[in-house]
Amino acid sequence: MVGNFWERTATSLNDPGEEVICGGSYDNPLRAVQTSVKALYRRRGANNVVGFRCAQDLKPLSGWTADT
Repeated sequence: MVGNFWERTATSLNDPGEEVICGGSYDNPLRAVQTSVKALYRRRGANNVVGFRCAQDLKPLSGWTADT
């Protein structure tokens, strides 16, 4: 799930105007589009390459195993 946009993280920094982002976006070189890539982001309004993802844990279907 990388390459769509830089993902905002919950990492706290000393400066409330900065945050850590990860993952790279569609306008980065291929080497930056990895989940392990981190960057410092200065919050100054909207940005079309920084966002967040909503996720929810799903319960496995009854009778389903990893072998099927």
